[in-house]
Amino acid sequence: MIDITEATPGYPRVVILTIALFLSYLTVAMALPAIPVHVVECLDLDNTWGGLAVGIAFLSTILTRGHAGAWTDRVGGKLAMARMLRPRWSTMSGNACRNAIPKACRPMC
Repeated sequence: MIDITEATPGYPRVVILTIALFLSYLTVAMALPAIPVHVVECLDLDNTWGGLAVGIAFLSTILTRGHAGAWTDRVGGKLAMARMLRPRWSTMSGNACRNAIPKACRPMC
């Protein structure tokens, strides 16, 4: 039987990974309350579109989590993380965001 009072060598690493995961989810979730405000006030759309703008993030998570998990099991965690974090569309999405938003709302973007 393992003594619980005895520290395991992997414990500090698990704590660091847990904190990193918490902070990454926190940074994603911090923007969610501002998205519907921006959609309703700046883009002059109704509350339905504001709710859809927030809900689409959860829908995309539901639709992609199974595929991403199966792919990670197949190719391995390190390779999957490296490929999923590779910035493919960062320049294109930044330009599309800049061009799609009216000038009055650009400071919010």
